[in-house]
Amino acid sequence: MTELSEDRARVAHDLASVIESCVSSTSPDGLVAFHGSTRFASSLVGPPGRLHGGLHAYARTLPILEALAAHAGVGTYPCLLTLGLYRPLPLEESVAFHGTYARDGEGYRLEVDHAPEGKLHTVVTRATEVDAQLTWFHDAYARTKDESPEKSIRAQGDIPMHMFRELVVMPFGRAMRTGEAPSSARFVRADGRVDASAMCVALDLIAAVTQGYAWTSHIFTTRIDLVLETSSIDPEVELVILASRASVPDPECHVRPVELRDGTFGGPMKVRVILADTKFARAYAHGTFTLVPAKRVPDAGAAK
Repeated sequence: MTELSEDRARVAHDLASVIESCVSSTSPDGLVAFHGSTRFASSLVGPPGRLHGGLHAYARTLPILEALAAHAGVGTYPCLLTLGLYRPLPLEESVAFHGTYARDGEGYRLEVDHAPEGKLHTVVTRATEVDAQLTWFHDAYARTKDESPEKSIRAQGDIPMHMFRELVVMPFGRAMRTGEAPSSARFVRADGRVDASAMCVALDLIAAVTQGYAWTSHIFTTRIDLVLETSSIDPEVELVILASRASVPDPECHVRPVELRDGTFGGPMKVRVILADTKFARAYAHGTFTLVPAKRVPDAGAAK
């Protein structure tokens, strides 16, 4: 077994084993209350010792839905995930959660907290509205065909990204998903199928690179509003991931701006993203990631 195969097997196992326990009870009016615990293994790392930011969108939501008997037989997708990331989640520790689940006709609403004071509050519902930005992304992507990129980079050392005037473009073709870029391929199935967890990771990455490039800074994700249209994407579909470079302030995120290297302040800013096939016949995931710069580290020798 190759190193990439081992990484894939480990990640798949650890994502499937996130839920340690989940106990629920149903009130006479049908509201389900639940509580339990999760454990995030070391293979799911983002910042050292902490859960990957993109995996918050997956690991805090979909495994809990799957664990609730009340959700059995209910169509999960398309779903809207809205979550705050105002506190890191440690690895290899039991993390308690609690919440409620309710059904409304063909829809549902999950609310769950992994920390006190709402710092890791999550809401999941059926998505019913079409995102008005899909047409804009389609048209902006078409305009890149007549442009040369401002800059091309290799994120995480092996993931190609191209900076155009309006967009950052990340090809996500079959070759890349099956091993050409091991840092992203480890979240993808061996046959190239892209599951919801891989979608969340890839979209978080392009949002981080887009805003980090604008700020010339490392960043943290503080809020995610993301529609997942499907649970997985067939391996033969050629994909592209796009992020708008026209980020906007997020008034719903109450994190203070952080001083940048040039003395200005940045954040919190929303970056719009989309994952679609290269012909733009279908969008598989789309939404916004809210980001803030990492706090500046004092120069060596500076007064404490």
